[in-house]
Amino acid sequence: MMMDGSQFCDQCGRPVATGARFCGGCGAAQPLAQPPMETSSRASASRGLLLPLLGGAAAGLVALALLVTVLLPRLSGSNSETLASAPTPVAPAAPTAQPLALAPTALPGATTAAPSVAATPAGALVALPKAATSTSLPLPSPTPLKPTATKVPSPTAPRPTPTAIQASGGSAQKAASMEGYLPRPGLKLLFHEVFPDGEEADVEVVSAKVAEPVAVSVLRTILDAGQPVAQFVEHYVVGNDGILVIPDDNPVDGYPWLGRNLTKGARWERDGIIYTVVDTGVRVDLGFMMVENCVVVEHDNTVVEFRETVYYAPGLGQVLAKDPGGNIHLQLNSITSIGEKQAADLVRPLAPNSGRVRP
Repeated sequence: MMMDGSQFCDQCGRPVATGARFCGGCGAAQPLAQPPMETSSRASASRGLLLPLLGGAAAGLVALALLVTVLLPRLSGSNSETLASAPTPVAPAAPTAQPLALAPTALPGATTAAPSVAATPAGALVALPKAATSTSLPLPSPTPLKPTATKVPSPTAPRPTPTAIQASGGSAQKAASMEGYLPRPGLKLLFHEVFPDGEEADVEVVSAKVAEPVAVSVLRTILDAGQPVAQFVEHYVVGNDGILVIPDDNPVDGYPWLGRNLTKGARWERDGIIYTVVDTGVRVDLGFMMVENCVVVEHDNTVVEFRETVYYAPGLGQVLAKDPGGNIHLQLNSITSIGEKQAADLVRPLAPNSGRVRP
């Protein structure tokens, strides 16, 4: 439709360019434009001629047309403004996923700080809770481990410090013969001994007569917590110069045990060891008993530079040994008489070479 030389869309009422076939707003097809009215004098004369003929009726029509001409553009413009002001439909935005505020599960012994924001509106940033403050959990105290150590067996009987007491008459008292200082057959003796490597243990000694020409044989049993851990047999053989100790597992070799001359100052030597009688007739208190008429002999091993003093008691053999510093290396702690037969039955099975021993 055209009004006052302007063309408007019949569908949406928006202005359309003159001669346009379609509306630029809604795309509706537009009617072809009518040729302009003639403006020649001829047309004016015809219009002037018709007016008087139409009279009042024509005037009313003209007034109506003028009214329409005035009101229609206004209505069209108002409609355009209304259509123009209508908001363009916008696709609704996808809903924004809100983070879930999960309450942290408190561990035993730990405290958690509360979030700094109590309520979170839709689309707003979520305040994360502060890091949980960890509280040290009480740990059970470790069970102390007992130190592992090699157990040194204690003696069966207490070992009071023995004392050597000079007997009446001192060195003037005659010492028994060397054979008299051998242990008698049929005895079980319990010693505590410190070995050259520093280890110590209880040692059980059983004396027996098992073969000739051996004077006496002894079975030595090293004990650990009362249980045997090693056993060996030694034979005491009387020779021209004194008494030798010969191991059953090596019956052709031995070492001096006691010399024939037991007077004070007497000495003998073998394999770098010097034996010297330093005293006789000595009484020794072993704690559980007192022994009389002991012979004291110093053993000086010049090969390893070791020296000790050994006490020999009649019928018992060596009962005490200590170094110059007073440290005890050997001490007799108990005596049991088991009889010669029982003693021989214990020793003989472990002495297969007793018949081969010679002085």
